Amino acid sequence: MRNKKMVSMVCVLGIGLVLLIPSLLLVIMSLTDYRPVSGLLGSSFVGFANIAEFLSQLIFMRVLKNTFTISILALFIGAAYLFTAFLAIGNSRNRMVKAALTIVFALPAIIPVNAYIIILQAILPTEIMMKSSVLLQVIAAAEYGLRYSAVFVIGAMFSKGNILREATKYTFLFVALRLIHILTMDTAFLNSFYNPLTYEHLDTFGSYLYRTGLMQSEFSGYAAGYVVQLLIQLLPAVVGVFLLMILFRDRSSLNSSSGNFLPSIIFAVLPVVLLILALATGTGDGVYFEQPRVIQAYAYGMLIAAASAVVVVGLGMLLARAVVNLGTVGVLLAAVLYFVGDNLLGYYMVGRSLGMLDTFAGVVFQNMYLIAPVGLIGAFMMKEDGSVSRAFTISVSAFGLAFAWFWGDHMSALVALRSAYKTPLSMVIYQLNNRQNTIDHSPDAIQLTATLYVLVPILVAGACIVVSRFIERRK
Repeated sequence: MRNKKMVSMVCVLGIGLVLLIPSLLLVIMSLTDYRPVSGLLGSSFVGFANIAEFLSQLIFMRVLKNTFTISILALFIGAAYLFTAFLAIGNSRNRMVKAALTIVFALPAIIPVNAYIIILQAILPTEIMMKSSVLLQVIAAAEYGLRYSAVFVIGAMFSKGNILREATKYTFLFVALRLIHILTMDTAFLNSFYNPLTYEHLDTFGSYLYRTGLMQSEFSGYAAGYVVQLLIQLLPAVVGVFLLMILFRDRSSLNSSSGNFLPSIIFAVLPVVLLILALATGTGDGVYFEQPRVIQAYAYGMLIAAASAVVVVGLGMLLARAVVNLGTVGVLLAAVLYFVGDNLLGYYMVGRSLGMLDTFAGVVFQNMYLIAPVGLIGAFMMKEDGSVSRAFTISVSAFGLAFAWFWGDHMSALVALRSAYKTPLSMVIYQLNNRQNTIDHSPDAIQLTATLYVLVPILVAGACIVVSRFIERRK
């Protein structure tokens, strides 16, 4: 038992080192007048001047208000959706119906972000959306709340006992993780509304820092905003961690996981190492596919989504197993990693220093911020059984959802890639939505591209959920 906990602690600290470096880099950068030419060490120290300047901006209160409004709406919408979905899935006795309902209720997390923009543009005229601040914020909150909460519905396949109690626990798990990250929102959907008319109502910390920090190369300002964001969400995060401690308190597997820890390490780390080596071979100029642009974009999109899913789910489930073995300490450490982990600039800077700029490995590295939440959710799902076989079963369905998430996310590619020929399909659709010159704009070409863009993640995630359900049933 002592050796198992020691190995678990080494795993948590190793993963934590990777996730904490980008955040520590931003904290240091916020104290300097950072100039890329001079580098971090060569930039002059300015203390808290950047933070004071960020707080003094007139736009600060607007961004803070929008972020809290959208986040709180998303919290209530997501909690209501998850509770309802959990009851519907859990009360089904037929295993195929249960798998089908899981796929249906997971669709908000499976359908690509840019597909929502296409649907909204078809249903609502742009003039109406731009003029209604309430409608814009409700749409943004619903998209994020439903998409984030839908990830948790796979827990219904692994829950036993009183379904009402399990639905309540998973809903509070969703609430706890959102409180830890209350001001941090995925900006892919918000940035798709890249229109100055929406800034007043949709600008959140994430979208504002991306627009003014990354796009305008105001790196010190971005870093200062990130530090302010962490300080403001510290109190809600403490409440979220307290909820996590209560939820994990009755988890029997926290102190009695079965099986050897070595298979978990091999299962998680070996694919990651192989993928890193494979992706590292593409760090040069790359190779063109002798096929049309869209087919090439499909291939790159599949590569990025699959590689990101393997890395995030593999290391996430390794973290989950470590959390299971460490108990309360593991939960606390994973919660800290989740609290600080999500920042585009930090991962961009570290990736650039490691020579991963304009590489697929750099995109995968950008997506590693999701390791901590996957670890916490995975540990929670291994409540009765902490074995490697249970971790593998959960990983199959988690891979499907992660693949769908990364397939539709254009933000990491937008930050990490520079070469046009490396553009994945999510970027092509994003550029189409913004009327940028990308591919053949004929109606048939756009319709076929959009249709396949939506079908691919549904088929992959659906297959993974069905297979996971079948394996769980056989056990």
